[in-house]
Amino acid sequence: MTVGIVTRANLLHAMASFVHEVPASSIEDAAIREQLLAVLETQSWMPAIDVAVRNGVVQLSGIVTDDRQRQALRDNR
Repeated sequence: MTVGIVTRANLLHAMASFVHEVPASSIEDAAIREQLLAVLETQSWMPAIDVAVRNGVVQLSGIVTDDRQRQALRDNR
């Protein structure tokens, strides 16, 4: 077993190395995100989640404790 300490500088260095690998969001990605947020905000059951879109792929992140909400978010296309 290896034991060590990870410093804040180690984490920042690792994160900075990925900056050049991730392409910038396009205008189309921003439009997809805005349209999806507009639809989701009309839903009374909507939990607090974050919506990210990169290259047309939507990623939802947050805490969803109700399986019905989780399924509705997956089916909401």
